[in-house]
This record gives sequence, C-alpha cells and structure tokens, in this order.
Amino acid sequence: MVSLLSRQVANAVYQRLEKDYSISKDELPSHLDKLLLILEETFGHSVDVIGRAIAKSFYAKLGFDLSRLPREDLVYCAEKAKRMLKSR
Repeated sequence: MVSLLSRQVANAVYQRLEKDYSISKDELPSHLDKLLLILEETFGHSVDVIGRAIAKSFYAKLGFDLSRLPREDLVYCAEKAKRMLKSR
C-alpha cells in the first residue's frame, strides 16, 4: 500500500485500523473489508481504483496474472490468491 499511497497516508490508515478496529498491520490480510471501508471514507469512489492497484501489486509479487480473473476487486482477488497458493 505504501508504494501506491505516501508513507504518511499509509501510516494514517494503519493507525486508524488499529484505533477503530483493533486490527494490526499484520492482521490486515484477514480484514480487507475494513481497509476498504477506511479507504472509501477517505478517498470516496476512488477506493475501487486503489483496491485494483493494491490487487495488481499483490498479484505481481506472487507472479500471478490478474488479467485472467473475471473481477479485479481486492477482496475477490485476495480470496482467489489464497486458493491458488493452497493448490501449489
């Protein structure tokens, strides 16, 4: 997320997750819905673009092809990636 947003913005999001939802940075992959909620409250409808950019970065790091998926929203992509990693 830091590569997409500035470090200061990312840190503010992490702090808000911790303060409002008691979710640490390490727990974030299990709580993407809360991340998207905070991003939507902060950036409005741009959250879809931000979520896709996070998913693209995540898939690139894993060596997966995001373009082969029917949807590119972050939560869907994360669930698909979990399944693909388990089947390796």
